[in-house]
Amino acid sequence: MKHALIVFFISISSTLFAQQQKEDSTLFFDDISLNFTPVINHINSWYLTQNESFVDHITTYNSHKSLCLTSSLPSPTQIFAGYYIRMDDIVADSITFECKYKCDPDNKAGLYIGIQQIYVNPANSFKKAVTSSKIANDQSISAGNWQDFSIKEAIQPNVNAIFVYALTSGSATKVWINDCKAYFDNKPLGDYVNLKYKADEDREFDKASGIRLAPLTPKMIENLEILGKIWGFLKYYHPEVAKGNYNWDYELFRVLPQIANAKDKKERNTFLNQWIDRYGEIKETQNYSISDSSMYSHIIDLDWIYDKKMFGDELVSKFNLIRNAKRNHTHYYIQTYTSLTDSNKSREPQYADISWEDQGFRLLTLFKFWNAMEYNFPFVDITDRPWNLLLKEFVPRFAETKNKNDYRNNLYELFSCINDSHTYYSSSSDLLSVSWSDYSTLPVQLTYTFDHQVVVTDSSVGELKEGDVILKIDNQDIDSLIEQKTHYACVSVPSNVIHSILYRLLITKNSEITVTYMRSDEEKTTIIDATPYKGERPLFPSFGDNYAEKYGFVSKNIAYININTMQDDSIADFISKNKSTKGLIIDMRNHMGQRFIVNDALIKWLLPKEVTYLWTSVNDKSNPGNFICNDKIITGTDNPNHYMGKVAILVNERTQSVGEARSMAYRNAVNSRIIGSASAGAIGPISRFNLPMGINFIYSANGMYYPDWKPIQRKGVRIDIPIKETVKDIRNGKDVWMEKAIQYIESD
Repeated sequence: MKHALIVFFISISSTLFAQQQKEDSTLFFDDISLNFTPVINHINSWYLTQNESFVDHITTYNSHKSLCLTSSLPSPTQIFAGYYIRMDDIVADSITFECKYKCDPDNKAGLYIGIQQIYVNPANSFKKAVTSSKIANDQSISAGNWQDFSIKEAIQPNVNAIFVYALTSGSATKVWINDCKAYFDNKPLGDYVNLKYKADEDREFDKASGIRLAPLTPKMIENLEILGKIWGFLKYYHPEVAKGNYNWDYELFRVLPQIANAKDKKERNTFLNQWIDRYGEIKETQNYSISDSSMYSHIIDLDWIYDKKMFGDELVSKFNLIRNAKRNHTHYYIQTYTSLTDSNKSREPQYADISWEDQGFRLLTLFKFWNAMEYNFPFVDITDRPWNLLLKEFVPRFAETKNKNDYRNNLYELFSCINDSHTYYSSSSDLLSVSWSDYSTLPVQLTYTFDHQVVVTDSSVGELKEGDVILKIDNQDIDSLIEQKTHYACVSVPSNVIHSILYRLLITKNSEITVTYMRSDEEKTTIIDATPYKGERPLFPSFGDNYAEKYGFVSKNIAYININTMQDDSIADFISKNKSTKGLIIDMRNHMGQRFIVNDALIKWLLPKEVTYLWTSVNDKSNPGNFICNDKIITGTDNPNHYMGKVAILVNERTQSVGEARSMAYRNAVNSRIIGSASAGAIGPISRFNLPMGINFIYSANGMYYPDWKPIQRKGVRIDIPIKETVKDIRNGKDVWMEKAIQYIESD
């Protein structure tokens, strides 16, 4: 009887426990709007590629609506339905996907259900690792009856996103899926996505900060500089902030006036202690010491938090506890930055409706940006201007800016301080917007030569010719103009700064442009009618159109490929025809991406074996600001029939990111050399970061290095044979890159 009672109570307890467990409906179709747009910049949602599909409220399972994948097209059609899962806040070894499916009796399409893992690959922008399982469409079994499906896969390293999906392929398609569920290490997807955070509920300062400081004194500037650093440290290291329990922007507004106006160090530290105490006592700590620094590309310098002369014993003790606080791998304010997702879209609001005149939001912009780079940018230690000095410099400029134009220029200069060619920024407000309809320009291409001259390389106006050296524009000396424009240039490699601003030299509000130039040792001045400027950089010239004839490639037994123009369907034929050539020239100039099939085919053909050619590092969410090696990227395959000729890889300042990674991969071909001038020095995935007043800021996300930790950022790819283009070369119509490549291939 006793045993029977135990069994009875266990049975009752199990039943009650099951009843208490809420079914994970994250992937259900009861309350969704189908999204037929591309997945890029969207997160955690169902996406479909065929707009005849619909949510079916008649064909149900356990009273839940189904997703019907259907097409009336007579020709074979593929319909993809996938739920996109960002992996920013998910740490797991495996994923399981389960669902129910059934097919219409007249369905003739095959059905596939599976898991697709997406991860960044710097050589290809992104690469998909796909695992799928085909479901046999046996009508006698599945027609009209719900069938069970389940698949479990190990999660690959460095995965940024995962699709759980259903795919139909064929004609007369009509299938249903229902009761979809995903688990990460047996934990339901709903525990990870679409979560609610306390930080999102704080809306006090949505309209304005309400901050109006008195004119700044040196003491106030010091107070604000220190506040900005501590606010950032707490944002990224305090466990309660990392959990998303506080809107950290608005916490700044609550303490800023008091700390800014502290009369001395003692009072300031009293306020800081009181502020930190609001967020509770740190009870769990762990040792974050780095045992193997050789695996890190960058280790953040937090020595300043131990300055007892500045902060006193009590504050330093609290900083130390926060530094060593136990933090989860997930972090509310740090997400996995990739070019595939719109990172931090909700967690770093843009405050698009806030006016630039709001002093509190201007200071918030400065603090957010400086700390975002301090704790998330892998190259903050190699900027031209020491990063730790910039807060002090920019605090008064952001606090006391006089007008919108001054504030805009302050932003431009601040953004340029990270020295990153990936930098791009825009604004949904008019803060960074310029009315280009007021501007004009000349349809002229310029370059900057080895002998320090601005030279015309291509012109659509009769007054200027190739080889003309520009001396003045609108009677202003060219060197003076360059100095003005480079002040805001966002460029990684110092030698490329001037190249990045050349097109700006000819932008004017005048309808005419006066140009003084040197031609054949004679100085001339001309007035040229300008054309409307549309706010776009000019297209850079393509290469290779007449090279075969001009340089006699056939007679020299040299193959030439411009990776910007080679079509995917032509690469196999190109390789077949050029296997026995003496040399191959791969033109990577102006190359920044695309041509995936061409790239894969070239690597397979050129490389004799697998080789590790790139190391990557990512931010450690548990210890922000420390970038640890997370992948050693391998390319190539064992190929005894690899290309045996010499390989010349041409690069210039417009060879950037994907172009640089591919150049590095091709350099592993036997008898290969990289020829040219410094590449852009900005490689790998990008990050998007929102700032107040509608600003979207983009910069390099991860560390990318040669296998010996030698940098590409701020250096560019390693040049084996440098070129030195002069004014004389341009006037004589020489392509010095091409001549060096031919010289290398024909040398013994």
